[in-house]
Amino acid sequence: MVIIVAGMARVMEVEFGITGALFAVLFAIHGLGVVIGQIANHWLIGRIGTVASASSAAALMTAATAVLAVTAAMDWLSGIGLAAGVFVFAIGYLMVYANAASMTLEPHGEIAGFTAAFYGFFGQATSAILASVAIGLFGGSALGFALALLLICTLTLLALLGWLRAKCPADAIGAQPTA
Repeated sequence: MVIIVAGMARVMEVEFGITGALFAVLFAIHGLGVVIGQIANHWLIGRIGTVASASSAAALMTAATAVLAVTAAMDWLSGIGLAAGVFVFAIGYLMVYANAASMTLEPHGEIAGFTAAFYGFFGQATSAILASVAIGLFGGSALGFALALLLICTLTLLALLGWLRAKCPADAIGAQPTA
């Protein structure tokens, strides 16, 4: 999300000549994705569980950024297309972000305050560093922007699938969560 917040204005201006009020409207669309992601996450957690919900959301994010990368590589991407892809990304992002916090804090109940502080600090520091490097590398390129997001989404998806596999026996992956 830090890459989007810090880099999307530059990509919109350099690649598509979009600035001002039109950029603000297109950028705001991703905020709607965050709201929809919250609603979807609430619904999914009760049906498939936290880890499976986050894994599904990471798959959605990966698919959205893959489509952005392919369309940018084919020179088919427009500013509206970028906004639409970031909207879909944001739906998944909220679900991954919210569930990652829950998954991190759950096993550390006795030191939840320290865990929350460490998780917050590490997440913010890491995202700032990754975003700075990514934005420095892709500049205003839509393809670079999409590839940076795709790389991070793919790594996130692989990590969550590994967690799901480790936490859930193969026969329980599709099972309903217990109360």
